This record gives sequence, structure tokens and C-alpha cells, in this order.
Amino acid sequence: MTKKSRPNQSEKEKKELSSSAQKTRTETFLFLAILLFLPTQFGKHFWPDFSYISGIRVDYLSPTAYLTDLLIFTLFTYRFIKSFKIGVINKLKKNRTLVLKSALIVGFVITNVFFSENKPAGAYGVIKILELTFFSVITIRMLTELGIKFFLPVFSVAIIFQSVLSIFQYINQGSLNGIFYFLGERTFSGSTPGIANLSIDGNLILRPYGTFPHPNVLAGFFLIFLTVILFNFTLKHRYAFLNISAILLGSTALILTFSRLPILLWIISLGLFVFSKMNLNLRKKVLIILLVSAAMIVAVISYSPFYLRFAESSSLEESFVLRGKLFAQGIEIFLKNPLLGAGINNYLSGFVSFKNTFVFQPVHNIFLLTLIQMGVIGSAYLSYFLYKICLILLKKKSTYLKLTFFYVLIIGVFDHY
Repeated sequence: MTKKSRPNQSEKEKKELSSSAQKTRTETFLFLAILLFLPTQFGKHFWPDFSYISGIRVDYLSPTAYLTDLLIFTLFTYRFIKSFKIGVINKLKKNRTLVLKSALIVGFVITNVFFSENKPAGAYGVIKILELTFFSVITIRMLTELGIKFFLPVFSVAIIFQSVLSIFQYINQGSLNGIFYFLGERTFSGSTPGIANLSIDGNLILRPYGTFPHPNVLAGFFLIFLTVILFNFTLKHRYAFLNISAILLGSTALILTFSRLPILLWIISLGLFVFSKMNLNLRKKVLIILLVSAAMIVAVISYSPFYLRFAESSSLEESFVLRGKLFAQGIEIFLKNPLLGAGINNYLSGFVSFKNTFVFQPVHNIFLLTLIQMGVIGSAYLSYFLYKICLILLKKKSTYLKLTFFYVLIIGVFDHY
């Protein structure tokens, strides 16, 4: 009886392992698809009443169903069903501390939205926060289980695609259109109202967008993912050529965005990387030096406006003046309700007059933006959250984790992303 039961038990274990592997493959596939399409903006915009301010459509308030949203929802549904099977609900019941903390956060969020001026926009904002929270948890889980190097090819493909598109947009001084429209490329040229042009020696230069809503966001994308690839790829890896191509093309495209802070931070990444690899053999040192030199040569020789972009910087230029106006308006909105804030996704309850036009944009600072929307209470929680992350990162040896976290904080001070 016992001897006969063993084969059955073994077959059962094999089936369970096979089923588990299949589930892991499904989750991994969905996660890789999300990462691949994350830089794109393929989606459908909706324009309910709450997305208008003074009769004007505001795309920041427009609920949008992106392809990535569909993929994240699919992954969430898959995980939700799986959670019931493994008894996660029972585990949560035993973890009273986590349940209590979650209840306090939920209570604050409900109160915040209830007292906001634009409640539908607030509700939509909460949905997006929940979506990105889930995606963050899944990202941590995937990186822990599979390791960062597993995802480098996907990062490299995304960077190469965005780089090539951005370089040709710069050469064309406008969008390429065609199939790129369906991936989120906006239709634009140097004469499009509100487009991000750069004035160098009296000449207007169009800054490339890729498939992003602004060149600064494109630059932030390059900075973060290039840093991740730089500190994790190895020459022995079978995708080494893909990674190197991404670094070279990404560095070139980053320079073409003329986004000053990300460019400076990327140079810091390159310097730190070279410094950290000084104990390598001669062949690897030469390769690293060639990579760094190639990026610098492209920056200095090919595009003289790059130098002027920094040399002609002034506190009186348009971007600084607009930021100042948005900052002042943000403080005014915060002071109306300093404890709870104006409400999640309610940062656009007003507008700024600039150059005889009305500007509907958030304040260009993610920390002030949090203070405006969620008040002192929400900002205090964010500060505590960032403090805990800092403590965790100090114990890690991964340089890229510390750098990317630091970069997000730095660029977040100067833009809303």
C-alpha cells in the first residue's frame, strides 16, 4: 500500500511544480510586456466633465486607458485569483499591524477625496495610485526572484527604440508619424504651439520627445534605465552587444533632449562607473574608456548647442519664470487646506497666466505637489516612507539602486514627471 502510494505522491509533486512554473512564466511574460510598453503612450483618452477647467480640456485630468493599464489589470486579476488559492487573506488576518496601517491609510485617502473640490478627479487619482502600488510590489517581487540582469535586454530594447526615434525626430525637427503615432508619439513640429523648442543664438531647435509627453520626461527615462544597465551588464553576457548599443545610443539621445540636470547626473554615473571598475584588466578598462569617450565626443563635437544650453542658462529664462509662477500658485493652494491638502489629483484647481495665455500645469516639484494634494499628513507619510527606503538602501551594496533612488529625488525637485 505504501509502495504504491509513493509514485502517486511523486507525480503529484511534479504536477504542482509544473503548475507553479507555468504560473511563474505567465507572470513573467506579463511583467516583461509591461516593461516593454511602459515608455509608450498607446491608449484612449476620455473627457468627462471633471477633466475640464474653465471650459478647456486638461490632459492631466483626462482618464486614459493605456495598453500598460490593460496589462497591469490582467496581471492584477491573475494575482488576485492566485492569492485566494494560497490563502493570502488568512495571512493578512494574522498580520494585524499591516491591516491597521492599511486601514489608517485608506481612512486618510477617503477623507482626502471627500473634502476635495473635484471628487471624481480624486477618485480617479486613487485608482491610479492603487494601480501603481500594485505594480511596485510586483516589480520588487520580480526583481528579487529573477534578478535585475534578467530584465536588462528589455530595458536595452526600450532605450534603443526611444533613442533611434528621438534622434530622427531631432534630425527631422518634428514627429515621424506613421506607426509611431500608435505607440504614443505626438504629432508636432517646431511651430506647434507649446512645443519644447530651444533658442540657441537666435535659432529655434526642437527638443525630441520620443513617445513621451515632454523631453524632460524622456531624459529622466534615459537617466534611470541607462544607469541600471551601466552598473549591471557584463561583457560575458550574451546580450552584452545589445546593452552597449543601448548605452551609446541612449547617451546620444539624452544629449539631444538638452535636459540639463539628467545630462549632468548621467555624466556622474559614467564617472562613478569608471571609478568603480579601475581594478579590471587592461582590455576591459580600454573598453570602458572607449564607451565613456564616445559619449563625451558626441556631446562636445557633434552638437555645439549643448555647450550653449548650459552657458546661456539664466534665472530670467522662460522655464524658470514659469516654474516660479507655478510654485507661488502651489503655495497658495496648499495654504487653503494645509492639513489634508486640496485632494488627490486636485492640483489643477486653478491656472497660471503666462505670456498672455493660461497655463494648466502642475507645480514642477513632486514634493510640493504631494504637499498641495495631501497636505501635511500625506507629506509626513511620504517623508517617513522615503526615510525607510534610505535605511534599506544603506545596507545594500548595489550602487545602481542608491543612484537611481537619489536621481529620482533630485529630478523630482525640478519637475513633476
